[in-house]
Amino acid sequence: MQWQIISRLQYSPTGLPLTWELTQPPRYVCVDGYDWTWPRGARFNGCSSPRPVWWYRPPLDGTWFDYDWFHHDMLSRCWRLLELRPSYVQDVFRRGLIAHGMRPYRARMKQIFTWPFVALMSPGDGLTGDERYDQSVWGGLSLPEWVRENYPAGPVPYDPTA
Repeated sequence: MQWQIISRLQYSPTGLPLTWELTQPPRYVCVDGYDWTWPRGARFNGCSSPRPVWWYRPPLDGTWFDYDWFHHDMLSRCWRLLELRPSYVQDVFRRGLIAHGMRPYRARMKQIFTWPFVALMSPGDGLTGDERYDQSVWGGLSLPEWVRENYPAGPVPYDPTA
């Protein structure tokens, strides 16, 4: 399965250090075959690209990899709410990078560098404990409330006829 973009990823800096906010809700089908939409106003921090390597590869640079970084950031925050395993989040990240043209060994290295964040530091409940990211999103809901409302049974398989 390849990525399919239904509505583009649009974001802007928040004015806070190293954070971006969605200006429009993106919708896409990821390499896992699930249909994903995230709320306008959701903030993310590029945790999928370790900060020590930002001089070489910034987390958001206008390429197709932006979708992989963003998707990984959001899944890293919400994996428990979506009833996903942390290893699944990492596998989808690696497969997405490869699907967008990254060499497999580099994608594996990025997967290894980001593994501690997902496995050890992210509770997966949608909240980070940092006010820069834990704000209300579209409709005044918090990200966990939005995820529970829009994905009550976990990720939704893509249906082109719907």
